[in-house]
Amino acid sequence: MPLQAVIFDFDGVIVDSERFWRKEEEGFFQSVILNWNKEDHHKIVGMTMAGSYELFKKDYEITISLEDYLEEYKDIARRVYKQCSLIEGVTDLIKNLKNENIPLAVASSAPGKHVKNTLKTFEILDIFQTIVTAEDIGQSEGKPNPAIYLLAASKLQLEPCTCIAIEDAKNGVIAAKAAGMKCVGVDFPNSTPQDLAQADLVITKFDELNSKNLEALF
Repeated sequence: MPLQAVIFDFDGVIVDSERFWRKEEEGFFQSVILNWNKEDHHKIVGMTMAGSYELFKKDYEITISLEDYLEEYKDIARRVYKQCSLIEGVTDLIKNLKNENIPLAVASSAPGKHVKNTLKTFEILDIFQTIVTAEDIGQSEGKPNPAIYLLAASKLQLEPCTCIAIEDAKNGVIAAKAAGMKCVGVDFPNSTPQDLAQADLVITKFDELNSKNLEALF
């Protein structure tokens, strides 16, 4: 079955934001989660903000309400996206795929406003046929739930099994595979360490990727 579309995660895949998230979140978590263990930080990569709250609530005593947690996170997000830059090689990849008439989409657990504004700032917003973000799914349906990838495929009017997702997080890989998609895992220098074993292919830089080796995954 031929490749019909490529769906990109955003944080850590299109933009080099993970290192800034780690820095900003660490102080925040220490202030609102009693006995915070920074080794648990990797668990939330790829999740929605509300999803991270619910995950930590199971294991920790949290001293802040969900509403206040989300408000604080909005400020963190603004700071993060002001600092980040595009991942090396991603612009060439998406332009090459676009030139080969392969539909492209974004499926991100991040707030839609920040995703779209950042893509616009870097002048690549119009390359993507559809963008699905945290606001498009329920609070409990973030990655590793496959809902965001299923919705992206639906908006593209394609079967999930004809799509490839590109992910940097274990939660994202699980979501893509649960949706029935092939998945490329990216393990870049600034990535938060993740278990990408379930991905169909793992790369360390974007110049390893092109339409031919993407199609070879089917």
